[in-house]
Amino acid sequence: MSHIFIVGMPRSGTTLMNSILTAHPEVVIGPETHFLDRWMLRYPQLNMSRPADFRVFWQTFKDTVEFGQLGIEADRALVRLETMGTLSYQKIFTGVMEEYLALVQKPRWGEKTPDHYRHLGTLLAWYPTARVLWMLRDPRAVVASLAKMSWSGEKPAVVHAQKWRESMDLLKQWGGDERVRLVRYEDLVTNPEGEVQSICSFLDLAFIPAMIEAKQSWGDKRYNTKSAALKPISQDSLQKWRKELTSNQVAAVEHITRLEMVEYGYTPDTERMSPFQFAELQLVKNLYKVKRQVQLRTRRINNLSKAQPVS
Repeated sequence: MSHIFIVGMPRSGTTLMNSILTAHPEVVIGPETHFLDRWMLRYPQLNMSRPADFRVFWQTFKDTVEFGQLGIEADRALVRLETMGTLSYQKIFTGVMEEYLALVQKPRWGEKTPDHYRHLGTLLAWYPTARVLWMLRDPRAVVASLAKMSWSGEKPAVVHAQKWRESMDLLKQWGGDERVRLVRYEDLVTNPEGEVQSICSFLDLAFIPAMIEAKQSWGDKRYNTKSAALKPISQDSLQKWRKELTSNQVAAVEHITRLEMVEYGYTPDTERMSPFQFAELQLVKNLYKVKRQVQLRTRRINNLSKAQPVS
């Protein structure tokens, strides 16, 4: 049975899709593990086939927020991993997700980490028969929503817009792969039944009306669904960005993403940036670039000092 991965820009409807699929009696989509985009990248010098290196990784990973959200017992997961032979990152990820599947007692597991879109090559190499749902949403709505997140709000709008555009470059690379399906958030909320039926067909699932109904019953703590996604599917959020972004922010987002917006069915409001808006855009981008370089250098030094292999 093929595994399911939900990816895409954060705030693009990935949690909503998680909730819809987890309402199916045969599927559970696990919470965000950030396994490939965070934990594998954090320890590039470790080799999981070496027991000493695995212990370094496991001692940290089992105590993370991401691991805790799965609700599984670390000792039980470790016992499962010890039966899987020589370990690798793939086996660790598989073992952890299988332990989660045993907890929720459903036959098919999936995982939702939005930024795993940057690691589809690895995921599909690990699981060649997997199915991927790539969520897409109007970049102006994505930027406006990200600005309200405590973990993301310090980044300027232009940075989020740039990331949205770069994600589209990756999406195009997978456009011809039959294992990857694009899901526009706007299509999902304006035609939920038709879109979910099509998604079920792609995933080889029988459509269940409960997937788009009675969402208040999905609040089982085992499934880690978020309260905002437990509300009935609604079109209310489609135009909120108009009140939440300034005219300069809208102009900047559309300047950066215009070609991709048009290609994927989104209509820009502006024709071009004014010279003042363009100058402001370049200043914001350059200031953030310097700030980010300092942050990454500091994080790299800290990680190296914390994760030295055990001799």
